Amino acid sequence: MSAYRSRLQPGEDVLHPDTWAGRIPHTGGIAPRLRFGRDRWFNVLWLHPIGFVVLITAVAIAKGLHNVAAVEDFMARYPGTTAPTGREAGRGIPAWVGWQHFFNLFLMIFIRWVIFYSLAEGSDGGTYYDAHAIEQMNHHLTMLAYDMNDAPLTYGHGAPLRLRNELQHGFKHVKWVDAIEFVTHFREVGGGYGGYNEDHEYYGYRQSL
Repeated sequence: MSAYRSRLQPGEDVLHPDTWAGRIPHTGGIAPRLRFGRDRWFNVLWLHPIGFVVLITAVAIAKGLHNVAAVEDFMARYPGTTAPTGREAGRGIPAWVGWQHFFNLFLMIFIRWVIFYSLAEGSDGGTYYDAHAIEQMNHHLTMLAYDMNDAPLTYGHGAPLRLRNELQHGFKHVKWVDAIEFVTHFREVGGGYGGYNEDHEYYGYRQSL
């Protein structure tokens, strides 16, 4: 063993924490920054507390303005609804209400799923519901039926309102529709799998016909 040890030599390539990789100095991370002008930098992380302070200030100002006589008079003159009177009935709405509706229309581009809630409970308890892709709601065979064969829809067929989406399996045709909700995704509804059956059984929302 001693003879073997005497033949051992230190290796030529040795990694040392102080000299490895060309002696790159050890530095910590740098927060993202924005440059203003030629030599002024602003730490982006400060946007969080600044934004919070601005939001609180804006809410406080809005609360204070709500009690100002001029603002109360404006809200009384433009409540956001129109009362039909003679020939002027239904002629336009205040501009600020129009912008509000425009903003609502803008938000509609984020809608991807439609949730149909039933008046009935599921087999395991809880409200029965189902999620359908917004694209399928425009199909010519998709409908909300309130009658059948020129007669009012019967209770057994889902009265007072039933969903028919012929691109989906029958169990997804929600009967006794109670409410409709438009969402960006169904993960926040129910168990998050796209329907009552998907939450409690082995179905997938991609199993379209």
